[in-house]
Amino acid sequence: GVAGRTAGAVAERLRARGFEATAEVVEGSPAAAITAHAARTGADLIVIGSRGRTGLTRTVLGSVTREVLTTAECSVLVITT
Repeated sequence: GVAGRTAGAVAERLRARGFEATAEVVEGSPAAAITAHAARTGADLIVIGSRGRTGLTRTVLGSVTREVLTTAECSVLVITT
């Protein structure tokens, strides 16, 4: 699907720049799926986006990022998009 193609393209760009990167699409509650996958694969870093909004919109759209930040067992890098 689209998610797999997008993730694959991003991983390919990272590998082209000398990084070790893989792309996988997992299903489930977003934050739980992200942190469980990172733990299962021994990830060193989770990179996640945040739209940089404020007020109520920030509360709604930032909930996945916030949960990943508080539950991940590895480092988390938040990129403002």
